[in-house]
Amino acid sequence: MSVSQTRRVRVAPEASGFGARITGVDLSQPLDPRDLEDVRAAWARHSVVCFPGQPLSLDALEAFTLQIGPFGKDPYIEPMPGRPNVLELRRQPDEKASNFGAGWHSDWSFLETPPAATLLRAQTIPPVGGDTLFVDASRAWDALSDAMKAVVAPLQAVHSARQSYGTK
Repeated sequence: MSVSQTRRVRVAPEASGFGARITGVDLSQPLDPRDLEDVRAAWARHSVVCFPGQPLSLDALEAFTLQIGPFGKDPYIEPMPGRPNVLELRRQPDEKASNFGAGWHSDWSFLETPPAATLLRAQTIPPVGGDTLFVDASRAWDALSDAMKAVVAPLQAVHSARQSYGTK
């Protein structure tokens, strides 16, 4: 894994070329503007970034979120009590119901103006399952043959939350 260093921010790209790990910053404190610029540049280049070893409080998570951009609003899910900008996803070990959001999805892309990012903070992770996976849609498009791109390019889709959030 190659590691590049710019200022204090260290960016280690994933072997696949999609995603990166960022170290060298303390997200529990406001980032220096130059470090924030480096974090944003790494995010733009790698699409998905993670910050291992950052046990953030909810206050710190919200403060870091605001450094990235304004809070998004979910019209369907109630936030945590006392935390209007934090959604808690909790599962009990014995739950049998399908996990909300378990299928492939894009967070809040159904909104007219979706937020720029989704920030996830894992508190308790099960020893099996509970994975969050990401897909590189740009690379998937690039990998299509020219003939398939010609078939797909004129198509249009409307992303709706109707099925996921609807009563049926």
